[in-house]
Amino acid sequence: NGVVTSHKGIDVSKYQADIDWNKARAAGVEFAFVRIGYRGYSKEGKIAGDEYAIKNIKNAYNAGVKVGAYFFSQAITAAEAAQEATYCRNYIEQNGLKSMITMPVIIDYEYTGPNTARLRAAKLSPQQHQTICDTFCNYVRSYGYKAGIYANFSMLTNDMIPTQSNTSTQYWIARYNTYTDYKNNYSFWQYSSSGRVDGINGDVDCNFWYFGRKDINDPTCHINISDVIDYTEDISQIITIYDSSSKRYLVKDKDDSLSQDQGYTDYILKVVGDVEVTPKDGETTVIKKVDD
Repeated sequence: NGVVTSHKGIDVSKYQADIDWNKARAAGVEFAFVRIGYRGYSKEGKIAGDEYAIKNIKNAYNAGVKVGAYFFSQAITAAEAAQEATYCRNYIEQNGLKSMITMPVIIDYEYTGPNTARLRAAKLSPQQHQTICDTFCNYVRSYGYKAGIYANFSMLTNDMIPTQSNTSTQYWIARYNTYTDYKNNYSFWQYSSSGRVDGINGDVDCNFWYFGRKDINDPTCHINISDVIDYTEDISQIITIYDSSSKRYLVKDKDDSLSQDQGYTDYILKVVGDVEVTPKDGETTVIKKVDD
């Protein structure tokens, strides 16, 4: 109950040039988002494809890497977002890639370029930004794919209104830190733009993918994070996100009631505020009450 699972991945474009995907897979890459196109940030906003996309998708898939796709957007209207989603569908299907795309098709939504760049210059409201991204996702889902939104922490918190009620939209947050400190739902975290992976020359964006999570609604549950112990700081954030009451979080604190052979770490859930804790038969609670 409440087990958190993370997986390692990368996102790539023409800037990584030729990739040895077999080496990358052997180095631990489990999934990849491949850029398939982009809209320019000039006033015209022309759409173009990524010349390495077909090769990257096919070779990653053949190496056993799970593959998703992303489109670098500069859409300033819902109509343009629909155009970008349709471009993605056509690109994937006209190149025979549909069966290889098992992860979401993502709109990469971020400011770029000078102040005159089309998305910056448009000076849209947070609701307008959100409507553009939601439109992209709705079209992508209508074409039979999973859909998601990529944005950095600042964009998500200041310039968008994430639609948390639509759980079918998967959020991918970029923040280069030891943890995201983001309070809404997200499935992917881009934690570095300067990672190094065998099989790739130069820097590459690195990501975690979290899934298999459940809402933490049992105050007596144990959490075994032995498989993801390196990422504990972010796990703490995820537990906060997925606890709808926001009263449970993960801390590093020895619980002497747990023996080593139970397979648990020194990280335990703590409860903030007045929460009744009732151990189940045969289990030892790992919840501690603390003050606000």
